[in-house]
Amino acid sequence: MTIRSEENFPSVEPIDTGPVAISTMVESRTCKTHGDYAAKLFRFRDDGLWVGGHCPQCLDEQDKADRLRAACAEDRARLQKIERLSEWAKIPRRFQGKTLDSYQTSDAGEDKAKKIAIWYCETWSERLASGTSLIFCGEPGTGKTHLACAIGQRLLATGTSVLFTTAADCMRQIKSTYNRDSVMTETAAISMYTSPDLLILDEVHVQTGSDHEIRLMFELVNRRYERILPTIIISNLEAVALKQFLGDRIVDRLREGRGQLIQFTWSSRRA
Repeated sequence: MTIRSEENFPSVEPIDTGPVAISTMVESRTCKTHGDYAAKLFRFRDDGLWVGGHCPQCLDEQDKADRLRAACAEDRARLQKIERLSEWAKIPRRFQGKTLDSYQTSDAGEDKAKKIAIWYCETWSERLASGTSLIFCGEPGTGKTHLACAIGQRLLATGTSVLFTTAADCMRQIKSTYNRDSVMTETAAISMYTSPDLLILDEVHVQTGSDHEIRLMFELVNRRYERILPTIIISNLEAVALKQFLGDRIVDRLREGRGQLIQFTWSSRRA
């Protein structure tokens, strides 16, 4: 058996644990709040002062109070962040009170759509990691925007950044950068929609469908796809017509990473 000499071992830097007490003692003291206690005192030099001796119950209460203040400050910061994110999300006022619980189902199709929405929220960390998108398409008035906004608001409460917009408003914002006096570039405008964790793009059927708008839509979706960021597309077109409108490249990207296309085929809720 070979015995390694001391110089064979890697050198280890000493850990600085601070000054070490060279003397300790215990004396009886009285706390105005908690009564008599055994005070522990320390001295770090032979000729140094004795330190310590505080009431342990007072120290414990102070520690609890400090931790409570820190927790309250953390809660305030979290709520302020959620308020900022909620304001920036631009969820329409009509849908701000819509929740997954308030989405009532009356047939198998509605029940399936709701379950997918719940699954999406409950597995959000995985959906975000894989860039899982959703496509809600079908008849108007069937609750597509309700369900999408309910997802958005559930995720906002977790500190997720969400942005709601219509396709028409999105195109209008990007095209406004073409004006001579615009202070924003096209790239910067598109970045507005490619930066949030979740983009909800409603009414993807109202815009003109020109080659230029389809190019912009592809660029927007593709940038989010490349950044592995989820998108929820909402359209009154049925699935085949939506694929024709957007093009296979866009739909294929939205379906990747367990992306779901849900067809809302039931009767309008507005009737």
